Amino acid sequence: MRKAKAAAATLLLATGIVTASGTAATAGDQRPASAAEARAQATCPAEHVCFYPGKDYTGTPQNVNPANLPVCGATPLIAYSVYNNSRDVYTFYSGADCTGGGQTINPATGVPNFDSIGERVASWR
Repeated sequence: MRKAKAAAATLLLATGIVTASGTAATAGDQRPASAAEARAQATCPAEHVCFYPGKDYTGTPQNVNPANLPVCGATPLIAYSVYNNSRDVYTFYSGADCTGGGQTINPATGVPNFDSIGERVASWR
């Protein structure tokens, strides 16, 4: 019986259902990947998407409630990093009118720099 419990505990720990401290993990236990992301997560209001003028969530962000976002909208500033603190998935584009390279950001996550699509974003949907 002890071996079965130990094997089950190992499986739960390996799959992330239980944390190393032995407490149960929940879907909301997403931990920030860096201090910069932790800062963005803490300062970006709920149900907003926050656009930063610098990489790694630096500078004064423009916080947008996307409730009335058109099909494709210009970003409030040319952003070098974005944190999505909304419940929806959005795609961000390097060019105007949702053209150029795009990168999708899931809820409660961010992108500290957009080097993979051209360094900055100008539009989103």
